[in-house]
Amino acid sequence: MTGTSEVVVDVAAGVPFVAVPPDGGARPESPTVLAWHLLDAPRTERAFASALPLQGLDAWRVYFGLPLSDRPARRRRPASRSMRSKPA
Repeated sequence: MTGTSEVVVDVAAGVPFVAVPPDGGARPESPTVLAWHLLDAPRTERAFASALPLQGLDAWRVYFGLPLSDRPARRRRPASRSMRSKPA
């Protein structure tokens, strides 16, 4: 990512992220700050990057999302009879 001044929005290994280049421009020795949002607002990596921009920091700022955290929770279904353990 050397030389880029573009914000990168992507998914790696199933984890969404927003990567913001250093204010001084990307270079190999640029440090990196990693951040994860919590389950309360802001709930997505994009919202977190907007809420906590860390402007003026001469480092890559990578905001990770929590996979599936911006979707409603799935209800757990009880195991079907065929999946329950049978008495021995």
